[in-house]
Amino acid sequence: MKKAKIIVLMIVGVNSLFANLSAPTKEDFKIKEQKKGVTLYYYDAPVRDYVLEIDLKYAKIKSNFYPKTSNTNTHVNIKTIDTHWKDAKKKDPQNKLYAMFNFAFFDMVSKLAVPLKTNNKYIEGYDNSNNQYNKFIKFSNINNTSFILDAPSNEKPNSWLENMSIHTEEEIIGGKSIYKNINESSDTGRTFVGIKNNKIYLYSSQNATRQYAIDVLSNFGINEENMIQGDGGGSSQFIVNGVKLVGHPENRKIPHTFGVYLDNLSQNINTFNGTGSIVATDQSTIGGNQDIVALQAGDASMGSFQWYQEEGSCPNLLITNRYNNAEANEVLVVRKGWSSPTIASSFKTTLPFSLSQRDIPNGYNGVYDTILIKSLSSLNKRNQIVAICRNESTYSSSTTVSNPNFKTKDGYTWAGNGSIISQSLSGTGIGKTEDYAYRYADKKSLTIFQWQPSSRCKKLKISASYYDDGFHTGMNFNGKLSTKVWKLDSYIKNKEETSFPYTLSGTIGEYYMLEIRTDETMNSKYKYLYAECME
Repeated sequence: MKKAKIIVLMIVGVNSLFANLSAPTKEDFKIKEQKKGVTLYYYDAPVRDYVLEIDLKYAKIKSNFYPKTSNTNTHVNIKTIDTHWKDAKKKDPQNKLYAMFNFAFFDMVSKLAVPLKTNNKYIEGYDNSNNQYNKFIKFSNINNTSFILDAPSNEKPNSWLENMSIHTEEEIIGGKSIYKNINESSDTGRTFVGIKNNKIYLYSSQNATRQYAIDVLSNFGINEENMIQGDGGGSSQFIVNGVKLVGHPENRKIPHTFGVYLDNLSQNINTFNGTGSIVATDQSTIGGNQDIVALQAGDASMGSFQWYQEEGSCPNLLITNRYNNAEANEVLVVRKGWSSPTIASSFKTTLPFSLSQRDIPNGYNGVYDTILIKSLSSLNKRNQIVAICRNESTYSSSTTVSNPNFKTKDGYTWAGNGSIISQSLSGTGIGKTEDYAYRYADKKSLTIFQWQPSSRCKKLKISASYYDDGFHTGMNFNGKLSTKVWKLDSYIKNKEETSFPYTLSGTIGEYYMLEIRTDETMNSKYKYLYAECME
C-alpha cells in the first residue's frame, strides 16, 4: 500500500484538523504548472500522482463522447483517450482545451453503466438498480458551480435523470460513492473528484488504494460528502496539453472523457524551461565549450543559450537533440547580440543544425550572442537540447520567420541571458564569477541567468545596471524572481515579488535557472541586470 504519494484529484482549501498523517498534505505537493484557472500539482512516491485544481470562474468542463449511429441513447463508441483528445482538438479552433480525464463507468463494449446528460443529449445507463451507482456530479458552465447529489432512493437513475431539466451548458453524470469497494486495498488506477468553493479537484493516479484517495482529499479540507468516485483500474487516464500523465500500458479504450477548457488559453503559450552557457570555449566542460538545455513536456517549450565567440575558438556551434527524439526536432531559432534590443536573425529549422560565428569588430576580443530555441511540437516527454563547439558546420534547411513569437504565457518578452559558472570553469570575470544581461526598458522583459554556485560563489547578488563609459550599478527596483534547478520542472520560487538588489543562496555544484521579470515602470536608464558572486 502506498504510504507517501499524492493523487490526481481536485483539491481546495485548508488542511483538516483531523488530517490523516499518513497521507501527504498540500505542502508536500510541487507545482508542475500554473495557469489562470488551473494549478497542476504532482507528488512522487514512487509512481507520480497528480492533482489538478480547476477554478470554475476561469475554466469550463465539458463532456466528450460519440454515440453510435444507431441506438444513440444507449450505445457509444469507445476510443483511446489520445483519440478523444485529437477529436476534441478538431472542434477547438481557439485552442482552449487544456486537460482531459476519464470518469464514466462502462461495460467495456459500448454502454455506460450510469446515465449521462449534457447539452440536451441523454445517454442511459445499463445498471438501473440504484445500488452501485447512486452518486452524481453536476457541472454548470452558466453560473460556474459544481455539486454532488444523490439519486432519489425511490426512483431509478435512468428515468430520474432523463426527466431532469438542465441547461444546455450543464453536465451531469453518475459515479460511485467513495465508500463503494472497488478493489479496496489494491494499488490500482483511481479517478476521484472533490469539490470545495466552486473549485474542482481531480485526482488521477495509476496506483493507489481507495482509502488513500479519500485521505488525500480529506487532508486538503474537502468533506467526504463532496467527493465522488469515477471509473478506475486501467480506465484511469489523464492528459494535459496533449501529454498523457496517467494511463495504463494497455491504453484502454473508454466511452467518455471530460475536457477542461480555459477561457484565457491562447494558441501560442510559451513556457521557458531551461538555459545554458558556452562562455569559455577554451575549456572542455559544461558551461565552457558545451552545455545542455532541458525542455519540459508540453506545448511551446523554450530554452536559451549564451555563446561567447572569439577568433580561433569555436567557429561553429552545433545544436542537436540529445536523445534523438524526433518529435522535438522542429524548432524556432532566435539569435541576438547580448546587449542588442533587436533580433539578428530568426528562422524555423530542424535539429541538428549549426550556427557560425559572426564577425568580430576590430578592437574586440570577442562577442556574446544569446540564442533562443523553441520547440514547434507538443512534447510527450521532457527533452534535452545540446549545444557544443565544432570546427565543422552541419547544414539544415531553414525558413526565415519575420515576427517570431517568444513571449511567455504571462506576456513577458525574452531579452537575453547571463552566466555565472563558478565551479566548472577556472578563472574569474564575465561568465565565471560575474555577468551582465540585457533587459527591455519599454516592455515587460524577461532576463535569465544560469548560475552554478561554488565555494567561491556561495551566494549571488543581482542588481540593476546602466552603461555610461563603463558599467555602473545602483537603484533599488521591484521585480518578479523565479528560480529552479535546471533539470527539474517545478520552481523553488515562482514569480515572487522581490525587491532588488537581492542576494540568493544555492547548493554548491548545482545548476540553477534564474528568471527576473521587470516592466516599463523601472527606470529606462537601467537596461542591464548585473549578477556577481558573493562568498
